[in-house]
Amino acid sequence: MDLNLPATLMTRDGVELAVRQLAAEDREALQTFNRELSDDSRRLFLPHGYDDATVAKVLARSEAGDDLTLGLFADGRLVGY
Repeated sequence: MDLNLPATLMTRDGVELAVRQLAAEDREALQTFNRELSDDSRRLFLPHGYDDATVAKVLARSEAGDDLTLGLFADGRLVGY
């Protein structure tokens, strides 16, 4: 499957979003993303733990191509996962 990543999307209100596969350097961004979710969102979306070891494994699998783990970024900040 060729996804042609990274890619840039534009929202209806003109916000530019970058989509790309997550890598090891996104550890802090992914942990921050989880911390900033509301309690309601976290109840609905918690695919794995967000401790250092688990996030490192998730990102290593992404970099190795074992999993397709995408991030959506606005102004360099992870806003979707």
